[in-house]
Amino acid sequence: MLGSNVLKSGLVVLTNSDGVSAAALIHAIKSRYFELTFDSKPKAEQKIAFGLEERKKDIQRAKKELTFDPVLLASVSESRRLSRVNRLPPE
Repeated sequence: MLGSNVLKSGLVVLTNSDGVSAAALIHAIKSRYFELTFDSKPKAEQKIAFGLEERKKDIQRAKKELTFDPVLLASVSESRRLSRVNRLPPE
């Protein structure tokens, strides 16, 4: 049985993120929760800042590896243009 001096608290996090991004976010939220609940040493903000910088680097690396097929890109562009033309109201 819990005594009257026991603090009951909880935390619910809903996210549509998955993979590494979600894991980093959940870890930072847990860290911040423990910092606030148990007056532990603040680290969450540093973890979030570090995670964001790493994510930016990952995005930049991925952008360098992207290639586009010019024929396919022109085809998609033309298809989109025709799609917009077909939606114009009649004059």
